[in-house]
Amino acid sequence: MVKDSRHASGPASEEGTPIRAIAAFSGGLDSTLAATLIHRTGIGVLLLHVKHLWSGGREAEERLRAAADRVGLPLRIVDASIDHLDVVRHPKHGYGAGVNPCVDCHIFMLKIAKRLMEEEGAHFVVTGEVLGQRPKSQHYKALLEGAEESGLGNRLVRPL
Repeated sequence: MVKDSRHASGPASEEGTPIRAIAAFSGGLDSTLAATLIHRTGIGVLLLHVKHLWSGGREAEERLRAAADRVGLPLRIVDASIDHLDVVRHPKHGYGAGVNPCVDCHIFMLKIAKRLMEEEGAHFVVTGEVLGQRPKSQHYKALLEGAEESGLGNRLVRPL
């Protein structure tokens, strides 16, 4: 189990405040590893799950909370289901397999993570995305577009 990150005394920013991150969290292996890796450097981590049209119901949310509890990190769930519908109806980057707008959904979630980062005074966003793992949304160009279009730029960290 990871020590509670809300009281991290790890690295500090130039202003002297503790460095904090928002970690995009699906509850899967990659997002869990990315968040835990960053936390183990002494950086405070807040897990963020963006609830969308394909998130599942109560059981899925319970699994997310259990996964967050296992690693000892705080979890925030943001319900963006209604706003997500517009992304699905009008995807700028087209659809992936099964008529899901992969790239657009990633950008949508990164924008929410950026907003939370700013609200929480965090310094960056971390994801478990892996170059080449998903052909539609995790190729080099799509990862660059996600960083750019979300407004995160170099404040988006993908440690895996």
